[in-house]
Amino acid sequence: MKRALRFLISALIIMPWLASAADFPVGTFKGTGFTVEKGSFRMTEKDLYKHEASVTIKFQGDNKYSFFIHIKLQKSLSSPVKEDVRNDEFIVQWESEHSGKLINTDSKYSGDKSTFDISDGNLTIKSWVSRGQSWETHVYALK
Repeated sequence: MKRALRFLISALIIMPWLASAADFPVGTFKGTGFTVEKGSFRMTEKDLYKHEASVTIKFQGDNKYSFFIHIKLQKSLSSPVKEDVRNDEFIVQWESEHSGKLINTDSKYSGDKSTFDISDGNLTIKSWVSRGQSWETHVYALK
């Protein structure tokens, strides 16, 4: 009887986590917008001539996901294209049915804080970037 009760309690604790974890998106998604804010400075994709972004998310196990991010930005037609590629591994911590925290497993980014929200067919990631003392928000279409 005690074993059955322990199993039931464990199942009730673990099951919501499993259901939520299964809902985290995996695949390749196109970036549809971004914002960088530092003090009174604010820049969005609308301030640029070119903005192309994508993220490929893969499940790694144990609630860890790899994020391969590829971004191309161009301020004006005559300015050079800036390209950035980054590969990070995050632990996903759900806080509600559609949102939670992303914790970077690389200790050099331990000062960064990221949250995510999945709604209206989008994955929105908002991050405090400690080394730049700025906020970044990236939006990816989940279609």
